[in-house]
Amino acid sequence: MMKAATKDLVLQPRPAQGGRPTQDVAAKLETHILSIALQLLCANDLEGVTIDAVAQAAHVSKRTLYARFPTRQALFLAVLNHAVELRLAPLRRPVLDGDWRAGLASLLSEMLEASAETELRAIERLLLWARDHDPDLVQSMFDRSSARPVRVIATILGGAADRHELEAPDVERMATILFEAAVVGPRRRMLFGVDPKETAEDRRRHVAAVVELLLGAASAPSPFQQECSDANL
Repeated sequence: MMKAATKDLVLQPRPAQGGRPTQDVAAKLETHILSIALQLLCANDLEGVTIDAVAQAAHVSKRTLYARFPTRQALFLAVLNHAVELRLAPLRRPVLDGDWRAGLASLLSEMLEASAETELRAIERLLLWARDHDPDLVQSMFDRSSARPVRVIATILGGAADRHELEAPDVERMATILFEAAVVGPRRRMLFGVDPKETAEDRRRHVAAVVELLLGAASAPSPFQQECSDANL
């Protein structure tokens, strides 16, 4: 049985005079449809999420849906791209130069918390499905979801090295190790339900410990390092 979406996103009604929607309204409508489809995929198997079900849950006509996503496959691939972009959103916020380790820990924690949401398993199911339908897109998404965070982390580490606040002869390798230890490993544990009682605070402390362990010895002392020491991390 189809389970309803867990949330309702409400769009403003179209102007009474009709006509084509503005570019902004069209973009919001597409995001709305993709968000609703992702919610349905979180609550149901892929086979149970049909064009009819998405149209009904999103309160749009099938004509509107087909105009944007001509096939169910196109809709699922768009949902997958939408979900990946949501999880990369923390990377769009700048990390200030001040206490860069605290900023980096906050960034990694945000990325890990995004992975803790219920959509994670739906995304994994979609990735497995998409592997057989569009392997090039899956490879592109994998590159984005891994390479983009590593590049951002490497930029932060490189800035700290330029200011002589970090000894890092290979910032790319250090960034990769940091991302794997702070985000990728815990994300896998969440996916397989290894520690279902883990809390957001547990994850924050894990990220803080990883940052301190990997960067503490190579960095000049900072308020963040003192905070970790005081918390026995």
